[in-house]
Amino acid sequence: MAITYRSIKGSPLTLAEADANFSFLSSELGNKLDISTYTGSDILTKLASVDGTGSGLDADLLDGKNSATANTASTIVARDASGNFSAGTITASLTGNVTGNVTGNVTGNLSGNATNVSGVVGLANGGTSVSSLNDLKSLLSLGTISTQSSSSVAITGGAITGITDLAIADGGTGASTANQARVNLGLNIGQDVQGFNQLLTTFSGLSTNGILTKSGTSTVATRSIAASGNLSVTNADGVSGNPTIILSDSPNFTGVPLSTTPTVGDNSTKIATTAFVKTAVDTNSTGDRAYTDTKVAALAGTAKVWGLIAGGGGAGAASITAHRNVLTVSWSYPNIWTVNFQPGLYSNTNYTILLSYSPVTGMGDNGYYAQDAIFTYGSKTSSSFIFQQWNHIQYTDIRTLTPVASTYWNELSFAIIAN
Repeated sequence: MAITYRSIKGSPLTLAEADANFSFLSSELGNKLDISTYTGSDILTKLASVDGTGSGLDADLLDGKNSATANTASTIVARDASGNFSAGTITASLTGNVTGNVTGNVTGNLSGNATNVSGVVGLANGGTSVSSLNDLKSLLSLGTISTQSSSSVAITGGAITGITDLAIADGGTGASTANQARVNLGLNIGQDVQGFNQLLTTFSGLSTNGILTKSGTSTVATRSIAASGNLSVTNADGVSGNPTIILSDSPNFTGVPLSTTPTVGDNSTKIATTAFVKTAVDTNSTGDRAYTDTKVAALAGTAKVWGLIAGGGGAGAASITAHRNVLTVSWSYPNIWTVNFQPGLYSNTNYTILLSYSPVTGMGDNGYYAQDAIFTYGSKTSSSFIFQQWNHIQYTDIRTLTPVASTYWNELSFAIIAN
């Protein structure tokens, strides 16, 4: 509530307004202190209620002394802007932690942990009498292993003796010898692993591709198959596949090439060696007759007409020793032979006759003669054919190329092989 002024109102106050003003003044005066009771004690009591940080009170003296942050005699200790103060000797019993630097001598007992202590604490006072870690290790005769963490120990230098073999699970070998250690670790030389070999080392250092060749005691090299005039080679170094050697279709052999001699009577595409040819042309060779018989026998399996004539030549008659569907064989001068066979086997005369002969025994039995004779075919019918020997069977001495005549053959074979 406030006082109502007439000057402000601009008109006389009403009785109610005047009473209200007197009531307000009475209340205000009732709350004021009498001057007799407003003493210094009352003022200190009032100040004490607002004393402390933020009160705004400024007292220069405390118990008649000024404050100072420096080490000044007869002053009240005050902290500077960093919270520090300086003092000479502090005599007190401290309970709790001391944080900061302590310079000077400490008389009394210290308990707890101290950091950043300058100076040396003697052994008699519970110190080490040294100021460096290395000096401390030397003082206590400690090696590097004694100062390492138990969970991370590095052992360097020196030797460990007199202990039980360290198990593999603990990082050891479980052995006290090198050989047993290799066995325990699965590295037994010659069984689990290959021993050192200079040749293998050289091999692993090769940088080229090809066929591996041992070129010396401890050296290796790569090779490839080279082609020649009669040979072509694919995959010569074996990298893309197995090397393939191909003989040309028309090889040109030089020197003295050798080959396996085919058996007597072979009529395949094999190479005929000189031994095979000599046997074939040997006039006294039983192989010659065997060759003829073999061929005729082979043809006999399919030929409708075939026959073997034993003895003949000259003016002598011949006899049939074996045949198929042959009726008669007759001879007439000059050396004309007529073969009559079973009618109805061939529908026309468009057939082919195979004729072969062997020489008379006694000629060329030393292997130096080559035989030759000329036979021609006469007329052919559906049941007979005629062949004629135009000259005597002639032998040639291959040593002197001198002809040696004979009029006889030992065996003659024939077959009709085509229609």
